[in-house]
Amino acid sequence: MSESGLSDDVRAYVGKEVGPGEPLTVYQQDVERFARVVGETSPMYFDDEAASRSIFGGRPMPLAYPLTNFASGTERDFNLPLGAKRRLRGGDELIVNQPVLVGDTLRARTRLLDIEEKSGQSSKMAILKYETEYINQREQVCMVVRTTIIMR
Repeated sequence: MSESGLSDDVRAYVGKEVGPGEPLTVYQQDVERFARVVGETSPMYFDDEAASRSIFGGRPMPLAYPLTNFASGTERDFNLPLGAKRRLRGGDELIVNQPVLVGDTLRARTRLLDIEEKSGQSSKMAILKYETEYINQREQVCMVVRTTIIMR
Protein backbone atom coordinates (compact mmCIF):
# COMPACT_ATOMS: atom_id res chain seq x y z
CA MET A 1 0.00 0.00 0.00
CA SER A 2 1.19 3.48 -0.70
CA GLU A 3 1.83 6.08 1.97
CA SER A 4 -0.93 8.26 0.52
CA GLY A 5 -3.73 5.94 1.60
CA LEU A 6 -6.45 4.15 -0.31
CA SER A 7 -7.00 5.37 -3.85
CA ASP A 8 -10.38 6.00 -5.44
CA ASP A 9 -9.68 2.97 -7.66
CA VAL A 10 -9.46 0.75 -4.58
CA ARG A 11 -12.49 2.32 -2.91
CA ALA A 12 -14.49 1.70 -6.10
CA TYR A 13 -14.35 -2.04 -5.35
CA VAL A 14 -16.71 -1.64 -2.39
CA GLY A 15 -20.06 -3.18 -3.33
CA LYS A 16 -18.60 -5.26 -6.16
CA GLU A 17 -19.35 -8.97 -6.35
CA VAL A 18 -17.61 -12.05 -7.72
CA GLY A 19 -19.29 -15.33 -8.51
CA PRO A 20 -21.14 -17.48 -8.31
CA GLY A 21 -18.00 -19.48 -8.83
CA GLU A 22 -17.37 -22.99 -10.04
CA PRO A 23 -19.52 -25.63 -8.33
CA LEU A 24 -18.05 -27.76 -5.56
CA THR A 25 -19.65 -31.11 -4.78
CA VAL A 26 -19.31 -32.26 -1.18
CA TYR A 27 -17.95 -35.82 -1.33
CA GLN A 28 -17.85 -38.31 1.56
CA GLN A 29 -14.09 -38.90 1.34
CA ASP A 30 -13.44 -35.15 1.40
CA VAL A 31 -15.63 -34.67 4.49
CA GLU A 32 -13.81 -37.52 6.25
CA ARG A 33 -10.37 -36.19 5.34
CA PHE A 34 -11.25 -32.62 6.38
CA ALA A 35 -12.80 -33.80 9.66
CA ARG A 36 -9.62 -35.76 10.48
CA VAL A 37 -7.37 -32.81 9.67
CA VAL A 38 -9.29 -30.44 11.96
CA GLY A 39 -9.50 -33.02 14.74
CA GLU A 40 -13.23 -33.68 14.49
CA THR A 41 -14.17 -37.01 16.07
CA SER A 42 -17.97 -37.05 15.81
CA PRO A 43 -19.16 -40.32 14.24
CA MET A 44 -21.63 -38.41 12.04
CA TYR A 45 -18.70 -37.43 9.78
CA PHE A 46 -17.43 -41.00 9.43
CA ASP A 47 -20.37 -43.40 9.80
CA ASP A 48 -23.56 -43.44 7.70
CA GLU A 49 -25.63 -45.03 10.45
CA ALA A 50 -24.56 -42.44 13.05
CA ALA A 51 -25.13 -39.66 10.51
CA SER A 52 -28.65 -40.92 9.69
CA ARG A 53 -29.52 -40.77 13.43
CA SER A 54 -28.17 -37.22 13.77
CA ILE A 55 -30.37 -34.12 13.52
CA PHE A 56 -29.06 -33.73 9.97
CA GLY A 57 -30.33 -37.09 8.70
CA GLY A 58 -27.10 -37.62 6.75
CA ARG A 59 -23.41 -36.80 6.76
CA PRO A 60 -23.04 -33.05 7.20
CA MET A 61 -20.26 -30.90 5.82
CA PRO A 62 -18.04 -29.50 8.60
CA LEU A 63 -18.78 -25.78 8.88
CA ALA A 64 -15.23 -24.63 8.13
CA TYR A 65 -14.97 -26.83 5.01
CA PRO A 66 -16.05 -24.17 2.49
CA LEU A 67 -13.57 -21.62 3.85
CA THR A 68 -10.65 -23.57 2.39
CA ASN A 69 -12.02 -25.58 -0.52
CA PHE A 70 -13.50 -23.22 -3.10
CA ALA A 71 -11.54 -22.48 -6.27
CA SER A 72 -13.65 -19.44 -7.22
CA GLY A 73 -16.37 -17.10 -6.03
CA THR A 74 -14.57 -16.15 -2.81
CA GLU A 75 -12.72 -13.10 -1.49
CA ARG A 76 -9.50 -14.48 -3.01
CA ASP A 77 -10.94 -13.58 -6.44
CA PHE A 78 -10.75 -9.86 -5.71
CA ASN A 79 -7.50 -8.45 -7.09
CA LEU A 80 -7.41 -5.15 -5.26
CA PRO A 81 -4.55 -2.87 -6.37
CA LEU A 82 -3.27 -2.34 -2.82
CA GLY A 83 0.40 -3.18 -3.27
CA ALA A 84 0.22 -5.04 0.04
CA LYS A 85 2.68 -7.87 0.64
CA ARG A 86 0.96 -9.56 3.58
CA ARG A 87 -2.51 -11.01 3.95
CA LEU A 88 -3.96 -12.10 7.28
CA ARG A 89 -7.39 -13.58 7.91
CA GLY A 90 -8.80 -11.47 10.73
CA GLY A 91 -11.88 -13.56 11.45
CA ASP A 92 -15.02 -15.21 10.15
CA GLU A 93 -18.64 -15.11 11.24
CA LEU A 94 -20.71 -18.05 10.00
CA ILE A 95 -24.48 -17.95 9.64
CA VAL A 96 -25.98 -21.34 8.82
CA ASN A 97 -29.42 -21.32 7.20
CA GLN A 98 -29.51 -25.07 6.58
CA PRO A 99 -27.04 -27.93 6.78
CA VAL A 100 -25.00 -28.98 3.78
CA LEU A 101 -24.82 -32.75 3.36
CA VAL A 102 -22.58 -35.11 1.43
CA GLY A 103 -23.82 -35.07 -2.17
CA ASP A 104 -24.83 -31.39 -2.15
CA THR A 105 -23.22 -29.07 -4.68
CA LEU A 106 -22.37 -25.52 -3.68
CA ARG A 107 -21.27 -22.34 -5.42
CA ALA A 108 -19.85 -19.26 -3.71
CA ARG A 109 -20.75 -15.62 -4.37
CA THR A 110 -18.83 -12.86 -2.55
CA ARG A 111 -19.34 -9.13 -2.14
CA LEU A 112 -16.82 -6.62 -0.78
CA LEU A 113 -18.70 -4.77 1.95
CA ASP A 114 -16.13 -2.26 3.17
CA ILE A 115 -12.48 -1.16 3.12
CA GLU A 116 -11.03 0.74 6.02
CA GLU A 117 -7.49 2.04 6.41
CA LYS A 118 -5.72 1.96 9.77
CA SER A 119 -2.22 2.79 10.92
CA GLY A 120 -0.27 -0.02 12.53
CA GLN A 121 2.99 0.22 14.46
CA SER A 122 5.14 -0.21 11.38
CA SER A 123 2.87 0.64 8.43
CA LYS A 124 -0.63 1.32 7.22
CA MET A 125 -3.02 -1.54 6.73
CA ALA A 126 -6.31 -2.08 4.93
CA ILE A 127 -9.13 -3.88 6.72
CA LEU A 128 -11.36 -5.59 4.14
CA LYS A 129 -14.83 -6.90 4.99
CA TYR A 130 -16.45 -9.47 2.72
CA GLU A 131 -19.69 -11.43 2.72
CA THR A 132 -19.84 -14.80 0.97
CA GLU A 133 -23.04 -16.71 0.25
CA TYR A 134 -22.84 -20.47 -0.30
CA ILE A 135 -25.66 -21.52 -2.63
CA ASN A 136 -26.76 -25.14 -3.09
CA GLN A 137 -28.00 -26.98 -6.17
CA ARG A 138 -31.58 -25.88 -5.33
CA GLU A 139 -30.48 -22.19 -5.44
CA GLN A 140 -30.88 -21.89 -1.65
CA VAL A 141 -28.41 -19.85 0.40
CA CYS A 142 -27.22 -22.49 2.89
CA MET A 143 -24.59 -20.44 4.65
CA VAL A 144 -23.36 -16.84 4.82
CA VAL A 145 -19.81 -16.10 5.94
CA ARG A 146 -18.63 -12.61 6.86
CA THR A 147 -14.86 -12.43 6.61
CA THR A 148 -12.33 -9.82 7.69
CA ILE A 149 -9.00 -9.71 5.83
CA ILE A 150 -6.09 -7.53 6.89
CA MET A 151 -3.65 -6.43 4.19
CA ARG A 152 -0.31 -4.70 4.90
